[in-house]
Amino acid sequence: QLVPYYRYPHFCPLELRPKVSRSSGAFPVVFAVKVFAVSRSSLCQIWFWQFGRPGFSSDSDTMDSFGTRGFLTRGFLPSAAWSDLENRGEPPMSLEKKCARYTADFVGYPSIGALDRYNCVIADWTGHLTIFNLISKQQVARIFVGAEGGYGCCTLRSLSVEPSQSRFVAVATKGGYAAIFDLDRQTFQRAVPENEGTVNAVAFSPEGQQLAIGLGFYPLDANRVQPALVELWSFEEGKPKYAGFVALPGVCVDALAWGLNGDEIACASGLIGQKSGFIARLDASTLRPLAFFETSWAMTNRLAYLSLDDADSHLAVITNGAFRVLRSKDGGPAWEVVEEDLPELLCDFALDPDNEEVALSSGGVLDPTTGEPKDSFMFMKECTAMAHRPGGGYLGVSKKGRVCAWE
Repeated sequence: QLVPYYRYPHFCPLELRPKVSRSSGAFPVVFAVKVFAVSRSSLCQIWFWQFGRPGFSSDSDTMDSFGTRGFLTRGFLPSAAWSDLENRGEPPMSLEKKCARYTADFVGYPSIGALDRYNCVIADWTGHLTIFNLISKQQVARIFVGAEGGYGCCTLRSLSVEPSQSRFVAVATKGGYAAIFDLDRQTFQRAVPENEGTVNAVAFSPEGQQLAIGLGFYPLDANRVQPALVELWSFEEGKPKYAGFVALPGVCVDALAWGLNGDEIACASGLIGQKSGFIARLDASTLRPLAFFETSWAMTNRLAYLSLDDADSHLAVITNGAFRVLRSKDGGPAWEVVEEDLPELLCDFALDPDNEEVALSSGGVLDPTTGEPKDSFMFMKECTAMAHRPGGGYLGVSKKGRVCAWE
């Protein structure tokens, strides 16, 4: 049985050390695994291979089909030296991964959110919202929120759980409405934009009394351009009510995020060429812009505030292969992690405000202020989204219809 153990192979053989490259200064692309200990000689057999290209199924807790794909070499290390490696102060893999399949259907690029410690909600490209119990590993509920009689409004994205009571879940349908699911009543209602745009992003306010809806899409035909708009809806007694809108630069609002106090909204929008865009900070009460930052990327996957109640707050932005932390005052870069070799590994992040750390889908747990490594975990194969798990740990979901919990 091969057990993934450590991501910082300081005892990598000398002839391989030139091959150990760092894409960001934080994540070596060589993996070390302690295979077994030979009791008589007190030796550990160590295998080394390039990070991200191991010949095993990383969806399982153990490696059940170790192969030669990406294989480099093996060596022997005294058990005492391995113990010394454990005690060097480097972040160990302390988060245990447990996986289960929530559906066998094609799910596209699903999103995930935590309802409580033992239940999560998943939105996928089947047009369904699925409530999944992590203990029983069974579906609790599954409701279709797409358009009736066809495949429209089924590519769900930008899942948002109402944070105060976790009773309502909103999701963008990439169609003519946002779907709002009532978990108590097991029903959903549609919030149809007053400006008749394509709903591409949603976000509940911290107290759950307002819902921001981002509109727009990236057209193939230049004659079918929509403006990037943000609509604000009040959400009292479970009924959405339109309150106002603001226009943003570009053609599509990719992501939305509320400040902790609910006094401002951050919005990421992209230009029609999909190569650049903007991040805007809006006053939540008036929707007037507080700041605009031009960016060298578009199609932001997620946007969030770090140090949410700090005057020097930062914004975290994830695009495929790059995680960036920006100063919210001027949009300047604070620090970043770029996965150049395998950008598909770095597609999402989750913020743990209690432990003051941010987890990346590529397997790193970092200090949100400095970007220094704090911990690490076994990444999930083909992960598309992550979420913080109440009480500690993280959740992930993959294109294979699997859910992972790290605790």
